[in-house]
Amino acid sequence: MAVTLTPQSTALLISLEEGTTTSGSPKYKTLTFSNINTGATNQDVYDIGAALAGLQNKTLYQIERKDNGTLASA
Repeated sequence: MAVTLTPQSTALLISLEEGTTTSGSPKYKTLTFSNINTGATNQDVYDIGAALAGLQNKTLYQIERKDNGTLASA
């Protein structure tokens, strides 16, 4: 039985280094940008994330793409 994925939403998450905790481990802040076009390529999402991270005062830790969708049998 074939299963299809119907994309519902995509979000861009940018994690920035925000300092350290009292125990010395790194602390991060995540910025979330919702309503990203579900058809956007991974390269486009990365490029936008890198450009937005460049506008921040903090150091970039990682860029994530979060996709949500519905699975249904075809």
